Amino acid sequence: MMVKGTNANKTQLRIAISKTKTSALESGDREGTQLLDIMETLTKVSYSDAACTPNENESELTTYRRVVMVLDDILDGTMLKIKDVETICRASKAIGKDHEKLFGATIPLNAGFGRRIGMILSTKNVKLSSSEWKRSRTPIAKCLQQQSKNIRMNRAILPYLLALPIDQDDADNVFTVGMEWTGPIGYMSAVKTFEYAYSTVRCLYSLHLSL
Repeated sequence: MMVKGTNANKTQLRIAISKTKTSALESGDREGTQLLDIMETLTKVSYSDAACTPNENESELTTYRRVVMVLDDILDGTMLKIKDVETICRASKAIGKDHEKLFGATIPLNAGFGRRIGMILSTKNVKLSSSEWKRSRTPIAKCLQQQSKNIRMNRAILPYLLALPIDQDDADNVFTVGMEWTGPIGYMSAVKTFEYAYSTVRCLYSLHLSL
């Protein structure tokens, strides 16, 4: 829609979205309105000048803020809530305490302090998944370290979900889905049980937002 990236194209697109959204609101089309809300948010934060390139020096918080603007529209009207700001994950804290009992002060988690993560998705105070953000210029080794941490956090959350009073047939389909972002590029991964182990599907879907 904005391949050449001009301010005029961006303005025209926003006008078209606004007109269509007005019709959707008047007709009570909630799903269509939500989709148009997402399109409007993406249009607002996208680059409209072909000469303008993403700033690789942008902080993690800047990229996070733009992505969450879209997530807010996607989750609007659902019971799912976003908990941001380097929150401490209870599942992580519990694991840290268990490690403390086993290994004492020989590991970094000796104080039983939970790992801080970028975003927690929850509903009715039940943690569902964790996601992480890194700036564009983050070294690959650091990104891989962050990826490993995020997978471990989602693996730590999964037993809490499986402990809920759900049918066994439903339990077989329970898994956690998290996101990993480096600048405007991200992907989704899932963690689920496989017999007596945990399996990770690294890439369910790749995402690239020109923010």
